[in-house]
Amino acid sequence: MKKVVVIGEVLVEIMADSIGDGFLEAIGLTGPFPSGAPAIFIDQVARLGQPCGIVSAVGDDDFGIINLKRLSMDGVDISGVSIDPDRPTGSAFVRYHADGSRDFVYNIKHSACGTIPRTPEVAQVLEAADHLHVMGSSLSSSEFVALNLEAARKVKTNGGTISFDPNLRKEILNTPGLRD
Repeated sequence: MKKVVVIGEVLVEIMADSIGDGFLEAIGLTGPFPSGAPAIFIDQVARLGQPCGIVSAVGDDDFGIINLKRLSMDGVDISGVSIDPDRPTGSAFVRYHADGSRDFVYNIKHSACGTIPRTPEVAQVLEAADHLHVMGSSLSSSEFVALNLEAARKVKTNGGTISFDPNLRKEILNTPGLRD
């Protein structure tokens, strides 16, 4: 079976208990939930029985642990996930509006998954990829754009396939290199 690989954020999601606008006042919160669009995607791939892996980074903290436990338990190859001893696992605070839309407060740029070290393990996961799934939400920095482009070229050169989820968040639309 082909191995599916994704590159991107692994984080926790913390949700507001009430519908409203923003986080400008103290409100009840629920979570943390293992999250991040790439992590959710690849976890579902694993649960379907498909060989798969993820390239990312988490902090050396409880939020990183709950994500790695879930991914590993469901069968995702997490050897390409670095554990950063100096930066926390990313987070997303979510609040729904009355019309069903939602706003996010992301803590990604300065979190562990804001920079993915190019370790030998990352190279091995990418080399083993027969299919690369590019998440639009993961194109939040020029580094992520470059790593996804590099991986896509490698997968195509090796005869693999690419898919793209255009899940772009308004918060990342002006990322340098995104429109290249």
